[in-house]
Amino acid sequence: MPDKPIKISDNLLIRHLKTRVHDTNFMRRSVQLRNTLTHLHKDIPLLKQTEVCYELWEVLFKEAMLYLRRSDKREFFCADDTIGEDTLIEYFKEWVHFEDLLYASYKFYRDHTIHTLRIYLLGDFCLTKTSFGGFDNLVSSVTSPAGEEDDIFKRIPKGIKEAMWCVIALSHDLGEPISRINEINAKIRRMVKNFGELGVQDFTFGFPPLSRAIPSRLLEIISSRITRKPSEDGSQYYAHKQPKFEIKFVKSFESYNHGLMSALLLYRTLLYFLETDFVNETTGSGMKDKDAENFVIRREMLRAVACHDITELYHVRTNQLAMLLILFDELQEWDRPVPKNLFTNIQRSEVILRKFSAERIFFTIKFDDVKEAENYFKFKAQRFISFLHYGTAPNQDRRILIRFDFEVIKSDRKGIFIHRSPRKKDFLAYFGKKSIIRTPKFQKKLRKLQRSFPKPTIK
Repeated sequence: MPDKPIKISDNLLIRHLKTRVHDTNFMRRSVQLRNTLTHLHKDIPLLKQTEVCYELWEVLFKEAMLYLRRSDKREFFCADDTIGEDTLIEYFKEWVHFEDLLYASYKFYRDHTIHTLRIYLLGDFCLTKTSFGGFDNLVSSVTSPAGEEDDIFKRIPKGIKEAMWCVIALSHDLGEPISRINEINAKIRRMVKNFGELGVQDFTFGFPPLSRAIPSRLLEIISSRITRKPSEDGSQYYAHKQPKFEIKFVKSFESYNHGLMSALLLYRTLLYFLETDFVNETTGSGMKDKDAENFVIRREMLRAVACHDITELYHVRTNQLAMLLILFDELQEWDRPVPKNLFTNIQRSEVILRKFSAERIFFTIKFDDVKEAENYFKFKAQRFISFLHYGTAPNQDRRILIRFDFEVIKSDRKGIFIHRSPRKKDFLAYFGKKSIIRTPKFQKKLRKLQRSFPKPTIK
């Protein structure tokens, strides 16, 4: 279907959710979800109906996990057996209250609880109401030379992919409290030093030796891809660990990046993830078709959550859950107040989606903050370049074109960022009349790019 410019808003996403309840597999049976939605008003911003949003978060997460567990036919399923889900939901409730403290940890800290719900709704809307092609057009976030990963991922039913996206989006920032401990410690030290030498001790934490087995296994799972080695008994799939990815995840773990901490919380809390098979050629006889499929389902969720804030990990395709989480995370800019303007004028922002497909993504972000607009634009451009940089993959022939315009409301200042396929390593970033970032040969190719998108107007 052709895309028309769409202004993204809470009203749009709430209306979308209320229509999706009837045709989304993990939602349609939930009486509790339908009851919760009766209290969600489309004309009120989500930040002004937080209690309903928190209840909605809990119901969506639980229903998605129940559907995933029910879909694994290898296991005996009991609807009342929610091993781990209730514990994680209790953590979410504690996080909601703890977030008040996080606003004081960093002057640009923004809401991350309602934000995760918006990410889920935004992603579901973009995948189903644009020319993207729906959840069936998704591919694995891991490429393999013989195409085993994509073959397995194509076999996963659409209903499972919908539930996967729900879990990924709702849980991707659950590790924020751990990642902010250092900022909180620094602020306390600066305040307390004015009272003399009080012998302040930082709050610190670490994993005891016996507990390191859990994060170690998680790192193995999310840094592995499936390889095929046919055998007579049908046990033909193995998890092959990729060291270059594992070392990047280890660096993230050492820094307590919130993405990896969120994945760790999912893995150690939910029995569904603890049941992840990990079989390589030295540990067992291999995985059969259903074993490999369920390994990919679990790994895709954990990996997408873990890598959404790791810039060293590149992505060569946009129609994969890991890259889509990053895109929607960057798109969700509306109605996210930060501490520095909570008691002044709230910064207005708008997000307009102009084109969304696996090959072409075009959106506009509008802000009214003129002072910091250029730095923020440059920050976003560099993040996209990092996530899409210089990656090559086997059998990768799809050309990707991403563009976002960054406009300052009540001003003629405008930023334009264009990024071609990561194989071509071409990108361009302008703010006003100044070229911020660009590759040497890009200007010669700009004319060809303009055939795909309207010609940029630089003011």
